Formats: sequence, C-alpha cells, structure tokens
Amino acid sequence: MWSISAANPIEQELLTRIKLYIDEVRQEWRLALQDKLFWGLGIISIVLTIAFFGNIGDFLEYIESRPGCVLNDAILNALEAHDMSGPIFFIIYAGAALVFIFCLPCPWTFLFAAHIFLLQNLIRALCMYFTPLEPSPDIIPLHDPLLLPYVYRESVKLKDLFFSGHTATLTVYCIVFRRYIVWRRIFKISTVLMGVLLLIQHCHYTIDILGAVPMSYFAYLLAKYIWKRAGLPFKKTLLEKKIKAI
Repeated sequence: MWSISAANPIEQELLTRIKLYIDEVRQEWRLALQDKLFWGLGIISIVLTIAFFGNIGDFLEYIESRPGCVLNDAILNALEAHDMSGPIFFIIYAGAALVFIFCLPCPWTFLFAAHIFLLQNLIRALCMYFTPLEPSPDIIPLHDPLLLPYVYRESVKLKDLFFSGHTATLTVYCIVFRRYIVWRRIFKISTVLMGVLLLIQHCHYTIDILGAVPMSYFAYLLAKYIWKRAGLPFKKTLLEKKIKAI
C-alpha cells in the first residue's frame, strides 16, 4: 500500500497522481492478462517483431551494397550541412518515453501502437527495396545509440533513405495522441522540426521527409483495418476515445 506524505500540497498532488497512475496500470494489465485473446496477440506480436528486427540487419546490408541514384534536391542544396544528432535523438527518444507512459495504462492501445510501428517498418523496408538511392554527398551520418549496436550491427547505414524512419516515428506519435489536442499539436510541431533537422544534417532528401507522413498514416489505417476485419477490440484503444483537451 502507498503512504502519501509530502512537505507541500504540490508534492502531495504529484504523489497522488503517480499512485493513481501505477494503480491504473496494475489493474488494466491484470485484466488484460486474463484475456486469452490479448495473450495470443501479444505472443504473435513479439515473435513477428523478433523475426523482423532479427533479419533487418542483413536486409540493410543488401541496401547498402547496391548502387543507387543521387537526387538533385533543391532544398537540400540550399542548406549547409550541420550535425544535429543531439536534438534529433532527444526528440525521438523523449517522444518514445511519452508514448510509452501514455499507452502503458491501456494494454490494448499499447498493443495496437506496436502493430502500427511493425507495419510501418515493413512498409518502409518495401519502399527502400524499390527505391535504390545514394545519400547526399554532404551527408553527416546519424550514430543512433540504440540502433547502431542492436540493429545496424555497429555499421553506420547511409542508404536507408525512403522514407525517413525518424519522421515516420514522430508521425505515429501524432496518431497515438490524435484524441488529445494539446499533445497532438506538440507532436505535429515536433514532426516538422524533425524533418527540418534531418534536412540540415543532409541525412535525408526532402521526398524522404514528405513521404514519411502519408506512409505512416497508411500503416495506421492498415492496422485499423486488420483489427476491425479480424474482430479485434479496436474500441478498447484510446484512439477511439472522445477528444480531450490535453
């Protein structure tokens, strides 16, 4: 049991909210884990995710090995290349933490968001396969602290271009928060900012940035269609709730 005691009302209110959040997480996951359907979907999702990311390294090596074409990007040509890795990684991982905290009290939302990300990455892999591109000559490589050792196998990848994974991820964040007006606006601004930072670093073409938005929304629509077609409880996700101010 929690014992709430604080030196001032603000601290007490904060501790109360934390307690309520943790209690909600425990209760909702306890209920979800009693559902055989949730268990089955969860296991299938984990297996598919492991299978995908366990083989994506070989796929990316192939993408790096084949020749492609360099695009004449007027916007990119007008920008001087600068290393923006710091703010790029802050935005992407701070956003990931917020989405995780937001989805955690609703297991079905957590599962649905995972399916959007999985479909988005599958679609991105197909797009990379059919659009062989060479990076900008002035590219400043991104050294992702998580992807580099576990996905990229300690080898910086330069040709995973169309479409931008970072911009696509921020777009999915917008979709997850689509019913929360303030957060949705914050992530829309973050998505635009991410696109600008990636262009300044010359690690993507303009078309990579612009293409990421509709492709991510397509992944969401596809996940939603699959869930509804399969009779899965999409209405239990927070994406179907009434619009909230925050």
